[in-house]
Amino acid sequence: MPEDIPIRRLDGFCFDNLGRVLLRELPDRAELPGCSPDPEIGDPDKTLMRGCWEQCRVSISEPVYLGYQEVDEKNGKPPYAELKMAAHVTAFYPLDDSSGTPVSYRRLLSPIGLVPAILHWGVEGLLQTAAAAIVAMDLLRLDLSVHHDETYRD
Repeated sequence: MPEDIPIRRLDGFCFDNLGRVLLRELPDRAELPGCSPDPEIGDPDKTLMRGCWEQCRVSISEPVYLGYQEVDEKNGKPPYAELKMAAHVTAFYPLDDSSGTPVSYRRLLSPIGLVPAILHWGVEGLLQTAAAAIVAMDLLRLDLSVHHDETYRD
C-alpha cells in the first residue's frame, strides 16, 4: 500500500457465490462499493466491510488487497491513492433495513466481464478487473466459469 501519498478511497470487487460483482447503482452511474478511509478504523479490510454494509447492506469476508491507483486531478493539489480490493459477499440484507442509516443505492450484480463497460473504465479498469477475477478464482475459490449474460438489480 502506498506510504508516500494519502489514501482517499477504498473500493472493492465484491463477488457473490455465483461469481457476479456487486455494484452500487446510482441514478446516473454505477460504482464499486467502497468508502473513504476512517482513521479510527485504520484497517483497510474493516474499512471495506463498513463501506459494503453502509452502502449495499452486505457482509463480506476475506478481503484481499489488489493494489492502488494513483490519481492526479491536475488541479494543483497533490495526487492521492485509491485502493482496490477483492472480497466474497457472504450475506445480503434488505436495503430497507431499520438500522437508522437509509440506503439510497440499488444493488446491481454483474458478470465480471461486463463490469468495465458498466463503470465506463478504460485500460486501467480492464487490468483491475482482470486482477480481481484472478483473486476471486485463486484465493477466494469462486467459480467464474459460469457464463452470466445479464445483470441482476435489487
